[in-house]
Amino acid sequence: GVDSVADAQHQFVAGDGVAVTTFTYATTAASTSDKDTYSTSINANDSLTNYSITYLTGEMTVNPRPIRVIIENKESEYGYDKLKALTAQAEATEESGLTGGIVNEDENVYSLSVDWGEGYDGEKTNKPVGIYTISGEALDGNYEIVEFVTASYTVKERTLTVTAQSNKVVYGDEVSGTQVVYSGFAPDENEEKLDGTLSFTYLDEETAYAPGYGVGNAGKTFTIKPGGYTSDNYTFIYNTATLTVSAREITVTIGDASSVYGNEKDLYGQVSVTRGGQEENALAAGDGMQEVFGLSAYDAKGTQAEFGTMTNVGTYYIVGSDGQLKSGNYIIRFEGSASVTVGGEEEPAGTHTITARNLVLIASIPSDNSYSGEAKKFSATVDSGYVGEKPSVSAVYYAGHHDYSELAGLEPMASAPKDVGNYTIVFDAGSNYSTAAVIIHFEIIKASVSVVWSTSGEGNSTFTYLGKEQTVSAHYELLGEDATEENDGVKGLQISIVSYTPYGGSAITDGESLSGVTFKDAGSYIFKAAFAEGDELSKNYTLLENTVENTYTMDRAEITVTIANQTGEYGDARKELTATVTSGEIFEADKGGRPESNPVYTLSAEKVTEESSVGTYYIAGATNSEGRGFNYDIKFLGDGEASRNVALYTVTARVLIVTAEYGDGSILYGEEIDTDLFSLTYERRNTQYGEETFVNGDQASSVTVRPDAFVTSYRAGVTPAGPTPVAVTI
Repeated sequence: GVDSVADAQHQFVAGDGVAVTTFTYATTAASTSDKDTYSTSINANDSLTNYSITYLTGEMTVNPRPIRVIIENKESEYGYDKLKALTAQAEATEESGLTGGIVNEDENVYSLSVDWGEGYDGEKTNKPVGIYTISGEALDGNYEIVEFVTASYTVKERTLTVTAQSNKVVYGDEVSGTQVVYSGFAPDENEEKLDGTLSFTYLDEETAYAPGYGVGNAGKTFTIKPGGYTSDNYTFIYNTATLTVSAREITVTIGDASSVYGNEKDLYGQVSVTRGGQEENALAAGDGMQEVFGLSAYDAKGTQAEFGTMTNVGTYYIVGSDGQLKSGNYIIRFEGSASVTVGGEEEPAGTHTITARNLVLIASIPSDNSYSGEAKKFSATVDSGYVGEKPSVSAVYYAGHHDYSELAGLEPMASAPKDVGNYTIVFDAGSNYSTAAVIIHFEIIKASVSVVWSTSGEGNSTFTYLGKEQTVSAHYELLGEDATEENDGVKGLQISIVSYTPYGGSAITDGESLSGVTFKDAGSYIFKAAFAEGDELSKNYTLLENTVENTYTMDRAEITVTIANQTGEYGDARKELTATVTSGEIFEADKGGRPESNPVYTLSAEKVTEESSVGTYYIAGATNSEGRGFNYDIKFLGDGEASRNVALYTVTARVLIVTAEYGDGSILYGEEIDTDLFSLTYERRNTQYGEETFVNGDQASSVTVRPDAFVTSYRAGVTPAGPTPVAVTI
């Protein structure tokens, strides 16, 4: 509270002063006290006994310490694991005249922070490469931070090492499966955070690896260099590795083939190349067989042959070898269906057979292959296909149809073929040529000849029934050398009935039913001709189908039958019906039976019976189709209705004699007649067909007798005694 010693001295008397005593000052504030207002006090020692001193308390204010904070610049690589702590230096302001910045070892006077941008404030967040501002914020009120001198935080690219791993590739294949190892990723990151695409180059000095490129690449190494990535947060170090090219393993299968003498030979055309059992892409792209392996021809003794268009006919062994331009890029395994010893070593091989050269011939062939009774002759001339001098050609005949390969064991025919059969014709042009290409299979077919039919009816196809068998025959004409006088120019044929349809009936075609059928009865017949058994000439002939069968018709015989009329009384049995043949005749073979029922016709009066009522009925005639009547066309005549050709059967009333009796036969004169006393008796008048009176169940009681049925001249009291006739009407 005392500003100065001088001020204090004004309170003392002369000669005294603050110097004469010692003052002790006290305050509640300390050097570490926060800013605030604190009390102060003063005391003197006992040497001031001459004074009565009143001590007054004062105030002491602790103000904020003015300082200036200078933030330090920072730099680190990308990745939160590389971040550095933020630091700064505090100093007293020049104006304060103080020395030292932060005192009393105070902490948390201020805080420092970086504005990383939205989304990057997390502690474990990788901050993008860039330059960021470091700023401060006061935290302690005991200090007045007059100024924060800002600084920058620089995030630099992180170094990422991409190391290629060594790889292998088979010659001719695309490189695949190359791997890399990464080193240096920021925490929680991998290659998915990188831009671009991982790529590789495979270089031998300045030459890049490509499938199938180069001669002798097998065993060669190329440098694998990775690349292709980009990133804002990384710089890349690419480490190389080695790509080793291995030989391509293939199997060369030499197949069997053949070619024609005089033609070009393509040995590579009979070869297949596989890799792992597959033909596709077996050779590297751009490589041809001739660059990879060679082929040579050897005979069976292992002697190498000049293989070309004029190499002799025979079988040769084709052997493979390496030593070609690109053989070193391959491991080759040769296979074949055969083997041959070459230079003392057995080698797998395929075969190549050179066959005889086919000639192109112009053949002259008979225009008609039907049997003619004369030999069929063939000839041919060479048109083309030969090498050197044109060869001559002759025909050779063999019986039967054969492949060319079958002819070697067959005996040729002595002459050109004549008879029906199959023949093989080849042409011989010498051992250096094959005529198999013009082998002719020729068939001499049977000559088609017509069947010539003849009959006892001078060739007519229609006959009339005569009650006996009639004659049909057939033959065919012979051709060429067959038509000799000995053969009479013709040959008879065997004929048979294959179908018979009786008049009005159904066709009979099965052999058993036709057994015994002859050309006799009315109806339709189908005859079939065939070669007779034992006819040696028939082997060269065939019967024209449309002449083999012939149809003949046997018409019915026409007759007229006149039916006689007949009568009979009611109740009598029907009388025998009769008729006579009045036109034509019934043949002896068909006669028999009764007039009413015989093999040819029958008579009937169907409505006439013992019960038939009095009247006129028809008598009709009918053909006996169950007997022999089908052989006859019958016209029936009679006195009946003209349109029906019937006769008449008349049933007359049965004639009865009726006798009336009266009582005992008498009446007394003068009495009246009592009709109830009359009685009747009956008898048949014509008894030659029977004496029975009432028939068919009729009785005398069924006769109606009227009261006036009896008529007599008797009158009671008038007529004198004596007999009197009685008339009866019933």
